[in-house]
Amino acid sequence: MKSAEVPSPAPAKVYLVDRPGSAQSNILAGGLSLRRSDPDYIALSVMNRVLGGGSAARLFSNLREDKGYTYGAYSRVTSDVYPGTFMANTEVRNAVTDGSLHELMYELKRLRDEKVPVAELEECKRSIVSRFALSLQNPLEIINSWLTVKYYGLPLITGITTLNRWPRLTWIPSSAWPESMLILTTCSRRSG
Repeated sequence: MKSAEVPSPAPAKVYLVDRPGSAQSNILAGGLSLRRSDPDYIALSVMNRVLGGGSAARLFSNLREDKGYTYGAYSRVTSDVYPGTFMANTEVRNAVTDGSLHELMYELKRLRDEKVPVAELEECKRSIVSRFALSLQNPLEIINSWLTVKYYGLPLITGITTLNRWPRLTWIPSSAWPESMLILTTCSRRSG
């Protein structure tokens, strides 16, 4: 294996850590993502936005708005010269840990198996473009964007142009499939 290659994902593993007296469970699920220079990076960023990149995303909607399990549920992606990580996390009451894990896996499978509706995708793209437009008001953000392009050897025209030529919409890295994620849950085995 070359140093920049990502190993094939292993089967899912679940780690439960007893935190006596804790009123909440902290759920963290994730795996490796991509290098920043990977052509699928923009697709991964939009996938993250759809899944858990804010309060309009699916995890927040499901776990907070619909089920009332938590105050927040999010996902994030890191990428660098070497593959970064994909993580989804939430903190929930101990009594709803199992239901929360079930819903987290449901949303990941849904993102993998179903096409994202056009309206939802367009809203995510608008959000990303708006954030980029706001970043142009700050000289430090402009310099940071330019340095990112230079550091990772990216094409000068990247980001928004790529959003308009949208790649695979339901693509997520295989390490983010529920069948190959690492899941860490800290909770009290005895609640109450």
